[in-house]
Amino acid sequence: MKISVVITAHNEERKIEKALKSVLWTDEIILVDGESTDKTVEIAKKYANRVISIPNDPGMMSMRNKGIKGGSGEWILILDADEIIPENLAKEIGRKINSDESPVAYRFPRKGYFLGKWIKHCGWYPDYQVRLFRKDHGYYKNEHVHEQVTITNGEVGTISIPYEHHSYSDFSEYLYKVHRYIEFEASKLAQMEKPPSLIEYLLIRPVARFLSIYIRRKGVLDGWRGLILSFFAGYHEFMSYFKYKKMGNEQS
Repeated sequence: MKISVVITAHNEERKIEKALKSVLWTDEIILVDGESTDKTVEIAKKYANRVISIPNDPGMMSMRNKGIKGGSGEWILILDADEIIPENLAKEIGRKINSDESPVAYRFPRKGYFLGKWIKHCGWYPDYQVRLFRKDHGYYKNEHVHEQVTITNGEVGTISIPYEHHSYSDFSEYLYKVHRYIEFEASKLAQMEKPPSLIEYLLIRPVARFLSIYIRRKGVLDGWRGLILSFFAGYHEFMSYFKYKKMGNEQS
């Protein structure tokens, strides 16, 4: 069975090479680039079979669907520019797609790193994600920051070996992405039929989100990194509301 990997990226020159090198074992590498202004495309052309350039989509739905459509393999593997497929997972993927097993898709645990350390709690692990599926059985449609693939007409199997997500190498990168997600969520609030509640977004949701991550999901066990992640989870809630109100004022 032939496998095509679809990698989405936007200004990821610091990380894209590791992601590309981790999937050289696949039959085809497609990079869907969101009009990067750094060296992302230049680096990718050393490894990728195809580079597709389209307007950047923070939610990555349109970018991933573009890559899926252009893939020539029977199987599609979805990867972000800050993710890596370890060698043992690569071998297991090869075994699964060439076996007689019936699943049309597989999910893997995601091993997330924050500022250089694996985060074992905060809801970060195992955080199973469906990233491998037959081309004619998967597509993206949900309009959220972190898109989830929709699998049609078939069973989703599980591979227990994790892939790695090296999302934030320094704090400035983390803050940049936090504010990018805030802008994305604010645009979604603006599309709601009923205006979001001031009390809900400035008090209830931020406090509930912090406690959920730090206490219920044991972020406290991840030390100061867990505290930061829990705080900014709550921060994301009320800042999305502030950004939404600012957008409304600018349009009026």
